[in-house]
Amino acid sequence: MRKFYLDIIEIVRAYPVGTKFTSDMVRKDALLKNAARPQHENGWGFALLMVGRSGVAKKTGRYFPSDIPSSNNRMIAEWERISS
Repeated sequence: MRKFYLDIIEIVRAYPVGTKFTSDMVRKDALLKNAARPQHENGWGFALLMVGRSGVAKKTGRYFPSDIPSSNNRMIAEWERISS
């Protein structure tokens, strides 16, 4: 599981500073790069919390409906890549 969180942090670190993104975008990038996957679908959201705690990104305060069909248009946070 730790590999999953480290993979997600590295994916976000690859974004240029100032890039705004959601967990859906990170999830799509992770799947394209064959990164480790969470044991449960809720792990994607928690991974972004870990990204925030690592100082790589912060929430912007904006929310959007998820594009992932199984999420049933649940509102997800927008994040911004910050220098770290």
